[in-house]
Order: sequence, then structure tokens, then C-alpha cells
Amino acid sequence: MCLICMSVYLVSLVLLSSASCVLRTALEAVDGWLTSHPGPYLCGEKITIQDCSLAPKLFHLVVAGKRFRSFEIPLRLEALRRYSTAVMSSPAFVSSACAEKEVIYGWSKFFR
Repeated sequence: MCLICMSVYLVSLVLLSSASCVLRTALEAVDGWLTSHPGPYLCGEKITIQDCSLAPKLFHLVVAGKRFRSFEIPLRLEALRRYSTAVMSSPAFVSSACAEKEVIYGWSKFFR
């Protein structure tokens, strides 16, 4: 479910700046999950397909959200911030992620 919420927000980033309620709910849900489950990743100590799905969406949210909407993950969502750091510094993500400038370029056509 959290992956669906994150995807919905990424689309709403393009459509409305007032979609912060949708984002807040999605991020709180992910943070709640991470708080109640052990491990640095969604399902524990090892990266799973769920992380491989969520990490790029979260990366786009962090990069495009900051650049185009001055958005950052709230400090109070500590588990989500730790997860973001862990997953985005994992060898799997580092070796496959696009550069931040490519994310910005890709989203820039929606923010002219």
C-alpha cells in the first residue's frame, strides 16, 4: 500500500501543490511501518523487491520535491529518514540510480 501512496504523490507533485495531505499520509504510513518492523529496510536486514520499487520513487520525491516544491521529508519521520539514507547508500541503489540532475531534468518539463 505504501508504494501506491508514494506513486500517487509523485503524480500529484506534477498536478497540484496542495496535495501535501496525500503525501503526509503516505509518508506517515511508511514511517509507521518502518518504526514497527526491524531492520534498515522494509522487510528486515536485506534489500527486497519492495525496496527496489520504493527507493527510486523516494529518490525522485527527495530530489524533485526539494527542487520544485521546496519539500523535504519532515524531521519527525525519523524511521523514514533512516530508511532513505540506508537504501540510497546501498550498493544496489548506488550502482543503478540515475544522477540527481537527470531527475531534475525529467521533472522540469512539468514545472515550466
